[in-house]
Amino acid sequence: MQKAECLSCKHLGGCIRTDGTKLLSHFVCEVYQEEPREEVIKARFDVINKFGSAGVRSVISPNTQKED
Repeated sequence: MQKAECLSCKHLGGCIRTDGTKLLSHFVCEVYQEEPREEVIKARFDVINKFGSAGVRSVISPNTQKED
């Protein structure tokens, strides 16, 4: 099992309870459910490490970009 925090929660990406500060401070809330796919958690971690605050924003709200 991963550490029970936003980064490893299956709701991340559609959750209204979290933000960048909470994500980076290892926040855990009452609706936490473990993301079962290890590769998803690793990808989130990699995006944050590579892109910093832009990565945090993309992990929290992945579907906010407009397509041309």
